Amino acid sequence: MEIKKILPGVIGLIIFGYILHTLDLSKLANNIQNANLTFLGLAVLAVLLSLIIHGLKWQTIIKHYGKAPSLFESVRIFCIGTMIGFLTPLKVGVFIRSAYIKHLGLQKAIASVLVDRITDIGFVCFVAVLSIFSLNLEVIFMPSQKIIILFLIVIAAIIAFAIKKFRSKITNLINETLSVINNKKTIVPLIFLTPIAFLSTVLIYYLIAQSLGINLSLTFLLMVVSITVLIETIPITFLGLGTREAGMIFMLAMKGISAESAVTLSLLYLFTNYLTLSIIGLSKLVNLWNKDQKSR
Repeated sequence: MEIKKILPGVIGLIIFGYILHTLDLSKLANNIQNANLTFLGLAVLAVLLSLIIHGLKWQTIIKHYGKAPSLFESVRIFCIGTMIGFLTPLKVGVFIRSAYIKHLGLQKAIASVLVDRITDIGFVCFVAVLSIFSLNLEVIFMPSQKIIILFLIVIAAIIAFAIKKFRSKITNLINETLSVINNKKTIVPLIFLTPIAFLSTVLIYYLIAQSLGINLSLTFLLMVVSITVLIETIPITFLGLGTREAGMIFMLAMKGISAESAVTLSLLYLFTNYLTLSIIGLSKLVNLWNKDQKSR
């Protein structure tokens, strides 16, 4: 693998390493050791609930394009994509999901994942922006107009180049993606499922916070999670390491919560969420491998 391909992800790991260097690791270990197992168990159940909601959401999108897998299979395939997505900057690995619904055709399969990601990120951005202004964080988080304009110019240039080089494929993909808007049977459920899916993530954080004795209102935690998830999408790390912890430390400091507690919350969320979905995703991969061995 070329160094330049993994370099962006290394930046986040360096940030994570620096954060750990500044912490009292004995306090971090003590926090983990004293975590309430009952609440952690409830957090695992919340993860399972969250995966079912996300699987149902993606299944709804797939049905717009053709025959969809069962909810159980949709959840398992979703877990595979998310598992690999966590290991790639900007979670681009989630698009591997499209390989498991190739009966729809490549463009429709990719479009289903794209719609799923756009709705998730779009809603998080909406909540995060409201949260930033509600918490008067615009000076810290909001870039200047010149930076925004420059960023938009760069994005527009990249899109223009891509369209010029892959015009027909990209145009068709855009059309497939936008076709969801005109389908009431798809767009209406998405309007309801997208915020519910996000709230399920907030619930996981809430239960883990409770396990650590961190008392936060659901309203404040909703704002914290939205901003942290938005920061986490910056494509400079793997598993969200570094960016998620930095966001948690800054946000929870407003409530007088120590950096050690903030990082513990972040790491337990990662462990609980990633371990659960990885077990489910790997069960699907093992099942496929067994079928492949029997067919030989």
